[in-house]
Amino acid sequence: MAAVMTLAFLCGLAMIASGVFNFGRWVSAIPIPLILIEVLTTDMDAVHSDSGYPVWIILGFMAITTSWIMTRPDERVLRSSSGLILSMMLLVMYDPSEYYSTLGEYSTMDNLIAIGTHLLIGGACGWASVVYSDGVRGKSDLLISLGIPFTSVLFSDPAWIIFATTIGLASLLTWLEDKVDSRLGPGDGRSFALAISVLIGVALILVLSWVGINEIPRIGAGAITVSLWMTMGVVVFGLFGMLMPLLGLDHRSRPEAWGWRTGLMLSPMLLIVWTDLAPLLLPGVWLAIVFSLSAPLVLEKDLKKVP
Repeated sequence: MAAVMTLAFLCGLAMIASGVFNFGRWVSAIPIPLILIEVLTTDMDAVHSDSGYPVWIILGFMAITTSWIMTRPDERVLRSSSGLILSMMLLVMYDPSEYYSTLGEYSTMDNLIAIGTHLLIGGACGWASVVYSDGVRGKSDLLISLGIPFTSVLFSDPAWIIFATTIGLASLLTWLEDKVDSRLGPGDGRSFALAISVLIGVALILVLSWVGINEIPRIGAGAITVSLWMTMGVVVFGLFGMLMPLLGLDHRSRPEAWGWRTGLMLSPMLLIVWTDLAPLLLPGVWLAIVFSLSAPLVLEKDLKKVP
């Protein structure tokens, strides 16, 4: 049923466009029936395979985000982010040819436990995406979101390490951005603060990625070259993110800096398509995000801070 999942992938791309250009939220309701067709026509043992478990996680994820989107017509950020996660997980983690490697190895109870576990993980990821879009309402939102990165110990897939870390920490980033925004006034030197945060962020990503890649024997003396092109990829996505305010996504007090952070956050998820080394970008990327978040408080002048 690869054709069905191809349609789900295309729906994910349509959801991204739906959020960016604010049209057709009904598109978000199409992937769930397609994913249900896939899981109902596939042997249950496939849930244990490297390509089978992501389908169940996606199903739980889409069940939460779609129900939220369909009851709230203005969820542009959630539409785009859900579409991106859906399409990228299918592109990177879905391979029906690997389904049959586990047939006949598990009992029905084993399968049901695995399905329930993956649906719960997907549902938690969906709720974390809602929190990223709508903001943190309480400690439970943060606890659920921060627990997601720890699910990476259940799977050996480097792609899931990136998805779990990105989805989980995105909610924490939203909470921190709300705290910082409440303390920012008009400010003087916004361009300077943005430029310094970008430069230092790029340096952090380059150095920390090189440290990680340098420890991989198969890379050898080419570690600095690999680090440079991976860092360049991150920077490109970050710069594209800075253009998001031009599309009306300017709800933050420093929208260009928010776009830069969003681009950085999503870049490992996009770069995993090309290289399995993308998880090594995570430490540098998230340190760069933290620095970008704090830069206005430190570098801008004449800020009107709320006590």
